[in-house]
Amino acid sequence: KTIFLDFDGVMANAKIYCNGKYVGTWPYGYNSFRMDLTKFVKCGEDNSVAVRVDTTQWGSRWYPGAGIYRHVWLVKTSPVHVAHNGIFVTTPKITAEQGTVKIEVNIDNELAKDALVTASATIHLLDEAGSPGSPVAAGLSSLRLTAISAGKSTTMNMQMAVPKPKLWDLKTPNLYLVRTTVSVGDKQVDVVDTKFGFRTVEFTAKKGFLLNGRHVPIQGVCQHHDLGPLGAAMNTRALQRQIEILKEMGVNAIRTSHNPPAPELLELCDRMGVLVQVEAFDCWHKGKRAFDYARIFDKWAKRDVQAMVLRDRNHPSVFMWSTGNEIGDRSSVKGKRNSRMLTDAIHEVDPTRVVTNGCNGSGDDRNGFQKTIDVYGYNYHVGFYKAFHKFNPTMSFHASETSSCSSSRGEYFFP
Repeated sequence: KTIFLDFDGVMANAKIYCNGKYVGTWPYGYNSFRMDLTKFVKCGEDNSVAVRVDTTQWGSRWYPGAGIYRHVWLVKTSPVHVAHNGIFVTTPKITAEQGTVKIEVNIDNELAKDALVTASATIHLLDEAGSPGSPVAAGLSSLRLTAISAGKSTTMNMQMAVPKPKLWDLKTPNLYLVRTTVSVGDKQVDVVDTKFGFRTVEFTAKKGFLLNGRHVPIQGVCQHHDLGPLGAAMNTRALQRQIEILKEMGVNAIRTSHNPPAPELLELCDRMGVLVQVEAFDCWHKGKRAFDYARIFDKWAKRDVQAMVLRDRNHPSVFMWSTGNEIGDRSSVKGKRNSRMLTDAIHEVDPTRVVTNGCNGSGDDRNGFQKTIDVYGYNYHVGFYKAFHKFNPTMSFHASETSSCSSSRGEYFFP
């Protein structure tokens, strides 16, 4: 077997050890990551794992928590297996009669020899309890029997048609499941379930935001990841309760201010019919606090933003990616170059969604920065809305942050 530990989030500067041996690191406490323990594990014996975190070298403008505050998963697979976050499901064509499903499967061969591999998949509609029904479609990889060299990876593609697809929408968040099976010869070696939904999203300059071709006003909140007095540790029911209250207020969208969320948030929003803008960073090169992301941006930014997208790109609730919030250096030459780099990095692994950025300064909507993203995000600056289309007649914008206040129960102080 190959043995992995999947961490949903460790705050911060995590260093992982197995049986006293250093395995690896992931500094950004909001991102999920995988560690390969295979060569460190002693089979048939007790094994120890140690995780060292250091928040004295991590800063943030809000309470981020500390330690292993999200779930950890022990994953055992065959040496031939679906790669980490290696399945990408898209629905390029949807009509009332038929939905086209494309499945991209990345497969790793960690054997010391070549392997003849096949991949197949079935598609199931999930019931209200989240259980899959009988298959509504099935298919094989277009590559059929494929040789994967020792220590290498390959991507296999499948395309299937689902009759009369039920759409994922805010009021009817219908979910489907792709069950992908990988075999070596006649032996089944890996099975991975991936949830997805049939829906279209489109940002237009004249008609606003369209969900499944219908204009939908985005009524959103900027939501930090912690659970108030319960703290930062992941608690699924508490998170569900927050979303229930938000929906009662009329909320239909959440911006993950200002970092990648716990995976449970997206699973809940998939089921509950809430749109999500997933945000990557609160700063790039120019920091806002001592020891914040600025000090690791050059080394980790592309890797972090792609890890975020690879994990979350199958969720129908995710309708846009944000590369940052009120970035201090975004309008400099280097900042514009970094913005283009991040946008391209996201489109490299997900060409189906738009990229935005929460901008809080005048001029970014017309000085060239706006051309480095797909949809412009206004933090406040309501007075610039009307002029936006004068400078960007074919581009859409959204209000990424519109009001804020310091508050306690019953007392609200607006700036």
